[in-house]
Amino acid sequence: MALLHNPLLAFLSDFYFCPGLNSSSVKMSFITEQSAILRLAVLPHGLSDMIKASKAHLNQYLFNLLPTTQSLLLGYKDIELIGETAALTYHSSHVHFTARCTLLLFRPEPESLIHATIKHTWPRFIYLLFRGSLPVYVSDPGVRYIYKQGVYCDKDTGEQLTTDMVLQVRVKSFGVRKGSYAITCSMDDPEYRIVSKPEPVATEAETSIYDGVDSVSTVCQDPGGPYYDVDEYEAIGDEKKEIDADFYQDPISDQV
Repeated sequence: MALLHNPLLAFLSDFYFCPGLNSSSVKMSFITEQSAILRLAVLPHGLSDMIKASKAHLNQYLFNLLPTTQSLLLGYKDIELIGETAALTYHSSHVHFTARCTLLLFRPEPESLIHATIKHTWPRFIYLLFRGSLPVYVSDPGVRYIYKQGVYCDKDTGEQLTTDMVLQVRVKSFGVRKGSYAITCSMDDPEYRIVSKPEPVATEAETSIYDGVDSVSTVCQDPGGPYYDVDEYEAIGDEKKEIDADFYQDPISDQV
């Protein structure tokens, strides 16, 4: 991983966060909506559509960690260009400009509960997704596994745990696993429960008003959809939150 403020990478990206004058955030159990001012840099061909260029730039940071906040960038919305001018520098072929947008940040707190969707099961191991994107691993689930059928059964009801069933599980740790950020959870918990079951007919994937392309699974992005479930996350108050200007990221491409 490379540090973005390293001068060697400055020509690739000048991407910093700083709070706006009226910046405020609404903190949920795990998800924070944060207003931010961004300094972005794109190649000149991106000037024909600055909003599109901004989205292409931001998409390359999705599901990456902001180290000082220990939060993942899940999405963004409401991109607005600030001012009517952009800047060129002698040391870079990129055009630098400023924009404002709202970020969706995710910070998994140990011992907190999340809802995740089953995607695959193995003996002593269940793989789920949080919000259709972030891997969730449960080792030694503590529920009965029927080898003949290749399924787990709920310890209370005996009901089979099938693909696309949503479970409530407890966060144990968060970090990099198999090359991407992932959450390790436990089902051996009094608060574990089946939240919902898959519909008998095909339904559309979870949607979001936040722009961006899922890097793990194919999720439809619908501008009219909710970005979090009201029943799942409880607002616990407003607070002002600063986001550090430094974060780590592999060199990004120049594709728009």
